[in-house]
Formats: sequence, structure tokens, C-alpha cells
Amino acid sequence: MLLEDFAALIGLVLALVGIGIAVVTGDGIWDGAGSVAIGLLLGVVAVVLAIETKSLLLGEGAGPEEVLVAAKIAVHHDDTAAEIAKGIDAAELKIRSLFPVAKLIYLEPAIDEPPRKVHA
Repeated sequence: MLLEDFAALIGLVLALVGIGIAVVTGDGIWDGAGSVAIGLLLGVVAVVLAIETKSLLLGEGAGPEEVLVAAKIAVHHDDTAAEIAKGIDAAELKIRSLFPVAKLIYLEPAIDEPPRKVHA
């Protein structure tokens, strides 16, 4: 974001200089030169942004150090609160054993919702 804003300000300065020199000298070539300079600036910004986002464009992960897990746990309407809490605790322990990087785990009971297959 900072790079784009900085490039926009530089572009405005280039346009002002190009048009200003064209008005003072009466030679329109300076207006065109300012436009070419702005085009080159935009090209440089595009190359820098492409290099900076190359890994994301190629599908590489961002390398998170923490993972958030949010899930619904299917429960029956006649289960007690203690049974539901016990099931949620067991699910949390299983998630933590399979995925130690999971630091934040939010599990929500879903009454009478059929269980779905989990893809890891």
C-alpha cells in the first residue's frame, strides 16, 4: 500500500514537472516526456509488486506459526451439558494431538446436525 501511494505522489510530481516545462518552453515534447516517465514508474512498481508477491502467486503458503481451528460438533438433543462438554474436550484433545500447531480451537455444539467427514 505504501509503495502504491508513494508511486502516485511521484507520478503527480512527474506530471507537474512535464506540464510545467511544456508551458514555460512552449514545447509539447516535455508533456510527452512526463507521460513516458510516469509509464516507466508504473512499470517499475509493477515489477516490484510481482517480485514481492511471487510466492503467493505460485501458491506457496504464507508460513503461519499459529493455526485457528473452528468446527461444529454434532450432538443429540437429549445429550446432557456434561456429555456435550466431555465430547468437545475429547475432540479438542484429538485435534491438538494431530495438529500441534493449532493454538486456538473453537468448537461449537450443533444439535441434531449430521456428522460430516473432516478433510485434513
